[in-house]
Amino acid sequence: MNKGLRIIDVGEVIVELKKSASCSPFKKIVIKCPSRLDAACTDPGKLYSVSPKDNIYPTGQINFCANICKTISVEPRDDDEIFITGNYSRKSLVRHAAILMRKALGVSTGFSINVETDLDLRHCGLGSSASAIQGVGVAINELYGKPIERMELIRYLAGNHAEEIDGDDSHLVYVQSVGGSGVCGHFSGGLIIITGRATPIVKVNLPEELKIVFGVPNEYLHPDANTLIADEIDASENFEKASIDFSREIAYRLLNEAIPELLDGNYKPMKDFIFDYRWDMGSIKNCAYAYPKIVELAEKMRPLRDDKDIEFIFLSTAGPGFCIVTKNTEKARSVFESLDMKVYVADIHNDKYKIIKLIK
Repeated sequence: MNKGLRIIDVGEVIVELKKSASCSPFKKIVIKCPSRLDAACTDPGKLYSVSPKDNIYPTGQINFCANICKTISVEPRDDDEIFITGNYSRKSLVRHAAILMRKALGVSTGFSINVETDLDLRHCGLGSSASAIQGVGVAINELYGKPIERMELIRYLAGNHAEEIDGDDSHLVYVQSVGGSGVCGHFSGGLIIITGRATPIVKVNLPEELKIVFGVPNEYLHPDANTLIADEIDASENFEKASIDFSREIAYRLLNEAIPELLDGNYKPMKDFIFDYRWDMGSIKNCAYAYPKIVELAEKMRPLRDDKDIEFIFLSTAGPGFCIVTKNTEKARSVFESLDMKVYVADIHNDKYKIIKLIK
């Protein structure tokens, strides 16, 4: 990653893909896409080491898929206008995805797009920007009969990922993407591990009785991406140092302890790895650029590492949202509320995106 702000036009293509649509679009499609929560990276230093082939950042992720969904409907228009409605507030991201898809498919069709989101929170760890871009891309691809294969689509949209600038609907700030939101939309599994160029290597269904409890500090102001990426660039050397210091331990523990036990149904080694990665390998401290108080909040949650009611606990992405996966939602809610955090509860999403309606 070139460590400087890069401002692009809405719809600007950084990495090209050409998959010309061979048929006329359907009349309407409605899909439902889940959210992802990023529990840990497999190599944090790769956040700034791009794959030149497709602009993917091969940092890897351990993702939990949450039933916090966006319902996206797309209808082709008789003109070339892109008309956007719905309660999702960042319309520039929706427009960006639509233009990217028009360019990839070689069409000039206009679209009427409606995006309704279960939870309109930005920049707190839910992958809300990427799920919007990936979701709109999925819907338009389906509208034309899926000419783009799913990994091609994930990588194309992740390679052209960008996020909003408050007060400017014509430009976006380029933000590196790992591809987790796309993978969680296209592949089944409540816990999905990706490495390399957004490649899913482990996909595990989690019990339905487990719930995702998500806490966000009440005083967090949800700044725009332009502000946050500038702060992240200043902290980038910390992530690279963590990679140098801990990459061998991360690889060994994942491959020889956490993943084999996870596949056998024992979650504790994965819980311990995620906790140690976040609390003791510098991750939470490195992510404090977004909200400095997360370090203090995290220390107050340290006793939960060995709490048997807590299956997993982690800061999601750079936070400041923390996540607890548990059957005991009241205990998790009490933890977050005691720390002056707003609490949200969601089901695990073991499925991929769903087509709700398709009118031919």
